[in-house]
Amino acid sequence: MKNILNSKERNYAFAVYLISFVITVTIIIGAVYFNSLIPNAENAHLRKRISDFENQIYAQQQFIQAMEVSKTLIDSLQELGYVHPLIERNLNENLSNMDIQGEGELYGVINRDIFNFMIEYSDLHKKLLVLNKDLQDIENLKNELSRTKLQLEEANRSLDAYRNSSNLGLK
Repeated sequence: MKNILNSKERNYAFAVYLISFVITVTIIIGAVYFNSLIPNAENAHLRKRISDFENQIYAQQQFIQAMEVSKTLIDSLQELGYVHPLIERNLNENLSNMDIQGEGELYGVINRDIFNFMIEYSDLHKKLLVLNKDLQDIENLKNELSRTKLQLEEANRSLDAYRNSSNLGLK
């Protein structure tokens, strides 16, 4: 078998087959790489973003709970009619929790505005309670003043009556 017929064509066909095989295997390996490895990196990035959004949603739920508790405490102050130190301390703690949890990309600006509103709302309620107390004090002082004026008028009448009786007795 020293002389094989069409050996040149066979060698050429084998080289073409070998090159086709290498190209096909490369394409298959490239497709598997692009189908599995690159989407895995993208999926990892997307999973991280989803996790960040879930953390922000959880923080938003905590913010809402702190806001509702703060509103309840403010309403409790209104029902009491005066600023109770324990309720005020709990209110300040809840407002500080709202301030801490109000950060984030998704809800940060809105939470900041809500937090500022809750601070102003709390301050206005405290001022209202103080003003109501002052108004009651003013009413009490007005009543006391009118009683004092009546006593003064009565004392002046008694004094006039005494003067008149003493003037009549001297003549």
